[in-house]
Amino acid sequence: MRMRVKAIVWSATFLLTLPSLWPALAQTPGTRYPSMAPVEQYLMDRDAEIALARSAAPESVSRDATVLVLGRQGYETAVKGKNGFVCLVARGLVGPPDWPEYWSPKVRGAECLNPQAARSILPYHELRTKLALAGDRTESAMDKIRAALRQGELPALEPGAMSYMMAKGSYLTDDGDHNGPHVMFYMSVADQADWGANLHGSPVGSGPFWFFSESASQKYKDLPTIRVFTVSVADWSDGTPAAVLAPYASADTTTIATQDPAEAQIVTSDVDHFWRAFDDAAKVPPEQRAAIYAKEYFDAGSQGLKDFIPGRLKSPAALSAYVESHREFYEKARPRIRQVVAQNVAIAAAFRRLKALYPDIKFPKHVYFVVGRRTSGGTSSDDGIIMGAEMYATAPGTPYNYANLTPGMVPFYVVHETIHFNQISLPEGDTPLLQDVVAEGTADFIASLVLPEPTERQYADRWQYGCANEATLAARLLQDQDIKKLQPWMFTFTPETGWPPDMGYWMGYRIDQAFYARAKDKTAALRAMLQAKDFKAYLKASGYTATATVCEPEKPIAR
Repeated sequence: MRMRVKAIVWSATFLLTLPSLWPALAQTPGTRYPSMAPVEQYLMDRDAEIALARSAAPESVSRDATVLVLGRQGYETAVKGKNGFVCLVARGLVGPPDWPEYWSPKVRGAECLNPQAARSILPYHELRTKLALAGDRTESAMDKIRAALRQGELPALEPGAMSYMMAKGSYLTDDGDHNGPHVMFYMSVADQADWGANLHGSPVGSGPFWFFSESASQKYKDLPTIRVFTVSVADWSDGTPAAVLAPYASADTTTIATQDPAEAQIVTSDVDHFWRAFDDAAKVPPEQRAAIYAKEYFDAGSQGLKDFIPGRLKSPAALSAYVESHREFYEKARPRIRQVVAQNVAIAAAFRRLKALYPDIKFPKHVYFVVGRRTSGGTSSDDGIIMGAEMYATAPGTPYNYANLTPGMVPFYVVHETIHFNQISLPEGDTPLLQDVVAEGTADFIASLVLPEPTERQYADRWQYGCANEATLAARLLQDQDIKKLQPWMFTFTPETGWPPDMGYWMGYRIDQAFYARAKDKTAALRAMLQAKDFKAYLKASGYTATATVCEPEKPIAR
């Protein structure tokens, strides 16, 4: 993964509607909530529900809005407004029926819809919820929605439909921060590229309206085209900032690389500080725990931790709230996090082998291990690579998915990131797909000359599918090479094509294999990979075809 540009996207936990996370949301639905809970668990105190619903938008918007509350059969009007806005607290039942948390009784998503959305989106919200409470889901519910559309009982989407979701008290998902302020726009467009959504650096995210996954949406093509676009905002509806970053802003470092692998320091002190804070926080009342994390973890942190805070930890209060609500996870993960930190020996050995393979390689001055909120497997700063240790602490026997990372994967990913550290033309934002494919493939390819590929299934799945379908994939890549969106090739767990995830990585790897195999001077070949600027020329020089090299992963050659 290219950490300079983005957090690792297989970070397992995401907020349902935050724009930067839409690309990763289409994971295979889990069974966390396999069936409906007792209806009482979806209901709220009426006054509390009205207050939460109004808090979805600034008071100037919501004070004159109509407010709905959920009853046993569906939504009911609690307060009649006069400005055309309608505010309610959405449950998971409002959302796509294939969302893993669809039946969760915890979801409380406060939303204020503008008049256009109140007229043309709210009826869908209400019908979906009514059908769910009656026990309908997926096929049965969709048949009834289709029938209502045919009979003219549901309106067409109005231009300008949007809604506010800025309530500090919302609970959108079990994972991540549970919440985040944003606004949503409902559009009758099929292509997210029309908004530049889900691209690196774009504040705009997008996802399908009818279903959680793009592939499921394709099954119901007769439904009206509706796509949701989201934009994060900095403040909650009451005007308070969503994250307090100032006390822990990143330092202005200038880095900093070294060509001596022995000078690349692997820093694990932050993990020790975290456990000290974790243990001490358990000894004090909940309202005092954020102060413990501030003093014993944040203030005592390395430069790597300070660089990790703004985008990942946010504040002591945010970390404390997450950790304390997931204390059982951290307790169980503790021995495996020790295994993650113990990879420092394997990382140092891998750096020495990388130096032997390519003497001109540059190493980050530091590789930091920190413990976070399960929102990032890592990132990088001017001071080095920063790894979120808890992300690699998957418990033995955990049902497999592509987000389950294990301690043994850490050295390979650190080498992968070190390759990115050396590439002179990393994609930044709106770049052609081919550049992303080659950049990621090169990081995986060179890493595999140093260490065996991890045995986790995502790699095996890529090779099994890729080798069997390489000619088709190669033709598709040639067709797509100039597009400026990454799906379905990269950064999505369930591509709408049915491929394993990240086949773009695999195709880049195969191009590098062809380039490397035909090069007489292997060191020069590695230098050319790292210094590539014209990626079409590089593809041509590789001589890549689906049969250019044997379809199998490289065996490490550096010792």
